[in-house]
Amino acid sequence: MLFLSCADVVPYSAHIPSYADIWGWVMASDSPFVLNAEELDLRMKQRIKGENRYLDGKTFTSSSTLSKAVRKSLDNETHVYTEGTARFIYGHGTAYKHNHA
Repeated sequence: MLFLSCADVVPYSAHIPSYADIWGWVMASDSPFVLNAEELDLRMKQRIKGENRYLDGKTFTSSSTLSKAVRKSLDNETHVYTEGTARFIYGHGTAYKHNHA
């Protein structure tokens, strides 16, 4: 329930080759994330020695751009996911069921 405690909650996704699938995560903050690709590149250059082999401003920006269908689905979602009420996940709730049997 990050959206209740943080002003700005943004979903992200990226293809993870080692899992052969797209994975997602969320980033939450008390203030909106407003850096563009060029500003991200500059900040990474200032903080990271050498070349980052994967991430740059454009890659980060693209990972935070979800399709219209996914955005609409997330906007309409009301289910609160917990280990005991997980849906659509292989093996969902396995640890919960094992510990509460």
